[in-house]
Amino acid sequence: MRYLLLLVIGAIVWATVTSIPSDALGMMVGLLLGVFAGIPTALLVLATERQRAVERESAEYRRRLGATYSTNGHGIYLVGEAKE
Repeated sequence: MRYLLLLVIGAIVWATVTSIPSDALGMMVGLLLGVFAGIPTALLVLATERQRAVERESAEYRRRLGATYSTNGHGIYLVGEAKE
């Protein structure tokens, strides 16, 4: 059953590929590869935005506590004491 389905799909693809011009086929393949290349980029943007949201929430929590913190890119350091 699987081989029959694969054979039918292969026949449809072969008929389609032989009936369209090579320029159109190249454009279709390029478009498909471009869409696939955009997926990891979109995932990286989403992951970065999520990390920024976590950092903003953390900074807001520290501000509510009243402590002053500083960061130099390697960690967060306490500069001032929290208000009681």
